[in-house]
Amino acid sequence: MTQLIEAKTVAARLGVPVSWVRKWTREGRIRCVRLGKYVRYDPVAIEDFVHRHEKPAAEGEQWVSRRAG
Repeated sequence: MTQLIEAKTVAARLGVPVSWVRKWTREGRIRCVRLGKYVRYDPVAIEDFVHRHEKPAAEGEQWVSRRAG
């Protein structure tokens, strides 16, 4: 059995705020495991989520980082 992870770990892996993970979970966009009042995530399901949302760049499109540095 895969060890389940918390929202903060999902957020760190995806590079998004925890609030975004929780919002998308509430909206049913991210699969989760509910254990009473606790919400946990299967790392394999998160990886599948990323693959489902991958989109190739359009021809000639360049990725631009919004981070300073």
